[in-house]
Amino acid sequence: MVELRQAMRGGEKEIMGTGIKVFLSYAHEDRELCEQLEKHLSLLKRLGTISTWYDRAISAGSEWKHEIEKHLNTARIILLLVSPDFIASDYCYSVEMARAMERHARGEACVIPILLRHALWKDTPLQRLNSLPTNGRPIAEWNDQDKVFTQIVEGIKNVVQELQEPTRRQDKQQEKGKDAPSPPNPKMDQPALASPAQNKKYRAPKASSEQPARSQAHNQTSNVFHGAVQGVISGGINTITITTLPPAEDLVTKARSEAQRGYSALQRKDYNAAKRCLEAADLALSEDEQPTDAAQIKYHLALALLNGRRPFSDSMTKSTMESIEQMLRSAIKLQPLHSYYYTLALLKRDFARYGLHQYKSNALTLFRKAQHIRLTETDNDNLRLLTLCQPRLVDDARHW
Repeated sequence: MVELRQAMRGGEKEIMGTGIKVFLSYAHEDRELCEQLEKHLSLLKRLGTISTWYDRAISAGSEWKHEIEKHLNTARIILLLVSPDFIASDYCYSVEMARAMERHARGEACVIPILLRHALWKDTPLQRLNSLPTNGRPIAEWNDQDKVFTQIVEGIKNVVQELQEPTRRQDKQQEKGKDAPSPPNPKMDQPALASPAQNKKYRAPKASSEQPARSQAHNQTSNVFHGAVQGVISGGINTITITTLPPAEDLVTKARSEAQRGYSALQRKDYNAAKRCLEAADLALSEDEQPTDAAQIKYHLALALLNGRRPFSDSMTKSTMESIEQMLRSAIKLQPLHSYYYTLALLKRDFARYGLHQYKSNALTLFRKAQHIRLTETDNDNLRLLTLCQPRLVDDARHW
């Protein structure tokens, strides 16, 4: 009996680790609601339909940022658990949400906002997405929370089915191909039939008359998410195509326009406007295709996140500083400029005044790296902007 139970547990773990990968992004203040949602997703996990991941799954000794980035970049569905704390969290909003929206725009993942508590989320990039619960009433307002979580899980299940549909169609086509009779031998008296691969005008099998009715019935159960999912996958009987993505050149043009607006807002010291424009630019631009532009956007966004305040101030928390550091290190990874290293060094040196001595050591290492990189015209522009936004910080650095 003991062996049977162990075998069953092993099989359960194997099943629960399969399926479409779902990433849960949440603020730690909302951990209880996150765990409730994850619990209600258990049936889909047991059926092997999905597997879920959030930061509680990070094992001891692992580098948490690397683990989060790895799972965020591979999930097919990303749930953003929206609340005032989520929006206030620089890491949730400017790192996890920004990356999720970028993957959604490129058709790599489907992003679903889950409304936990009332927040001004409709003034964020999430306003373009369909959210759960479907009536826009946050979970915290429901007396019967089991009921609302069940509704949310049903909505997620519909999205999963939409994502799986093309794969099922392809599998059916492959099975039909295996069962089809082989073409006659061309050496026989009867003429041989050309295979689909040989026939350049091959036409896909016509759908049966019953198919539109079934499709319409399916849309009635999942129409809330159809708009979001069709940006990830859609197509005919045996094709997968991206339908809602604008041309790459349009995205680049949009990103550069938003970046210029953000740069102008920084020069005016309008940091809120700068953040809005630069976040939009960061979402629209592909780091792989436009690394130089992407690096500059991240640099300017890091300055905007400071809100004109020095790192060593009452309003600057460690999580905020980590988000800013993440932005600057991403810029360095894309293009290791003198100004990127130098700015990060200044910020870490100033933040070290809280008694965080490791920041001072890190700052010194960054200073040394910056000194070995020759300045460019871009560096000069960046340092002028840094002086404009952080005059006291730059002035203090001259005396170090």
